[in-house]
Amino acid sequence: MTRSQTFQHISAFDLDRTLFIQNSAFSFGQYLYRQKHFSTPRFVGMLLAYVLHAMGFISIHKIHEIAFWLLFSRKNESQVKQLVEEFLAGDFAAKLYAPAIQKLREAQAAGHLTIILSSSPDFIVAAIAKRLGVSLWQATKYALDREACFCHIQYVLDGAGKAVILEQLSQRCALTRSDITAYSDSVLDLPFLLTAGTAVGVNPDRKLREISKQRRWQII
Repeated sequence: MTRSQTFQHISAFDLDRTLFIQNSAFSFGQYLYRQKHFSTPRFVGMLLAYVLHAMGFISIHKIHEIAFWLLFSRKNESQVKQLVEEFLAGDFAAKLYAPAIQKLREAQAAGHLTIILSSSPDFIVAAIAKRLGVSLWQATKYALDREACFCHIQYVLDGAGKAVILEQLSQRCALTRSDITAYSDSVLDLPFLLTAGTAVGVNPDRKLREISKQRRWQII
């Protein structure tokens, strides 16, 4: 986004189970396992962590920590990015949630500033954002060592962090809360959704569905 660009509205999207029909990082892990890039015990560990997170027993930060050490620690960034492209190349459209994609396309056609804010690793989010043609994106960041290999998690972008980014972006664009629409599937993104004047539950989890109904938010 350049200084010469002006927008009258921001449409901000979560990625996993919102624009992307599943958790993109987990789906990428499944792809890596099928391609024999890591062992069965590591895949089982990732699967167990994913289930525990879905059940609310471990935090989003903890599951990132587990997934990083099981799958990505010491892996070369360029090689991982190439694997992401190979993963997405296989029937990309089938990996997307059509109702949310329709909202994205409508926002783009209306000239909105479109942004993806995701807790998935940035090397996955960047590739998907490019394919979808969104204006901006922000995601969880892995740090690199001198050999351009992943060495630790620099930060995890959670719901509160998404809210901060959205507030900063609205100030930069001189827009108010009523000029923002946010889309997500998860109650963990509630701070992010509450930052927007219009919130949309996208195939929401049980808790977010209840909140959406109470607040009369649209559900798609």
